[in-house]
Amino acid sequence: MTITLAIVTIGTGLLSGLLTSQSPLWSRIFKIFASTTMVAIVVTGNPDLDGYTLFITAGLVASWIGDLALSFDGRQYFLTGLISFAFAHLLYTAGFF
Repeated sequence: MTITLAIVTIGTGLLSGLLTSQSPLWSRIFKIFASTTMVAIVVTGNPDLDGYTLFITAGLVASWIGDLALSFDGRQYFLTGLISFAFAHLLYTAGFF
């Protein structure tokens, strides 16, 4: 299951990049789908939820929120995405310590 999700993540990430100039809407949809599958990989692939895994998973969820916010236009969405990504990086840092 994890390998399948990894392939889906890579495929949708590539589609998102390829469709950026041709279809911004589909690019955004594939980007959110790729972010969702990254979270699913961690949740389904690691049955041991130790401190490291919890921090990394929480960081991926915060990054997912940032990706979702930045898929919309406007200052409020930009600030939400910026704060979400900053929080995600704090969670990743905490996980490494």
